Amino acid sequence: MRTLLDLKVDEKGTIVGIDNKCKLKQRLIDLGIVNGSDVICVLDSANHNPKAYQIKNAVFALRSSLSQYIVIE
Repeated sequence: MRTLLDLKVDEKGTIVGIDNKCKLKQRLIDLGIVNGSDVICVLDSANHNPKAYQIKNAVFALRSSLSQYIVIE
């Protein structure tokens, strides 16, 4: 099982779900982070927290504590 946290800069993936343990699951869905969406890691900070991801036409900066719940393939 891979998560957004595993993506390197310029690496692509497809979202297949959000872990039910995530307390902000509904917020992520409202932002458009849904199953079947393509995602690419566009920026990584010096300590890898946060990372920026492009999902559809938006760029999101997510901390590792949140991106570890988003499952990709």
